[in-house]
Amino acid sequence: MATSGGTDSFELGDYLGMLRRRWLIVLALTCVGIVLAGAYYKTARKTYTATAAVYVNATATNNNATFGRTSGPVNMDNEAQIAQSEIVAAIAARRMHSTLPLQTLLKQISVTVPANTTVLDISCKGRPKAAVPTCANDFAAAYLSVRQSETTATISSALSALQSKSRALTAQISRLRAELAALPSSSARHTTANLELNAANSQLAAVDTQINQLVPELSSLQAPRNTLAGHVITPAVLPTSPSSPRALLLLPSGLLAGLLIGLIVAFIAERRDNRVHSARDVERLLDLPEIGRAHV
Repeated sequence: MATSGGTDSFELGDYLGMLRRRWLIVLALTCVGIVLAGAYYKTARKTYTATAAVYVNATATNNNATFGRTSGPVNMDNEAQIAQSEIVAAIAARRMHSTLPLQTLLKQISVTVPANTTVLDISCKGRPKAAVPTCANDFAAAYLSVRQSETTATISSALSALQSKSRALTAQISRLRAELAALPSSSARHTTANLELNAANSQLAAVDTQINQLVPELSSLQAPRNTLAGHVITPAVLPTSPSSPRALLLLPSGLLAGLLIGLIVAFIAERRDNRVHSARDVERLLDLPEIGRAHV
């Protein structure tokens, strides 16, 4: 014969037996969890999200948008911050005729940059459903307006500086030519002035090349409805389902919560049950050894 001392521990067989006896409790509470999650989903305040995708063009001040994000000439992290700035929000609010404080309006906006692109995904989250596409599209338009204004101002400033330098070089070249005409060709000053003239001509050619690049770009930027600074590649549309709460997240969460609570309640009920269901219960409840047959 084999004997074993009493124990208050549960083994795998005890848990399986508990599930066989208490499955109705587990099932009922699991169903309650699903029903409560479904009821919350039906009654909770729905919020919707719409997204407008904006392509950010490189300009003459950053004319190679090869990589995106911060590794390329267009710093997309900076552009994302500009798209969520108060100056953009102010323009968007005027377009939407919104009376909300700018900080409140900005809380509805999120901006992301898909990897290795120069695209801004500008999203607006709120309600009612019909308002969020307008919000996203107006923020996209406001961002493009600010980017165009800043690019125009930057190019105008650069062009003004280059034109000023061109005038100074032109005056220097005229002075050097007059000086050379009056100097003997064999003099040391003639040689020096000639070198200065060549250097000034080279600088003027480089400056004029930059001016010739910036003038047409500035004209294009100042033209109505131009897309040189960027453009919307995918406008926001009416969302088909709420972004919060999400049924695919909420219902499984309700099921898991109900199942967990059901298992806990079933375990507590099993611990408080003094009835004997098996030989293991005799050992556990009465602290008596379980007697088994020895096999010959």
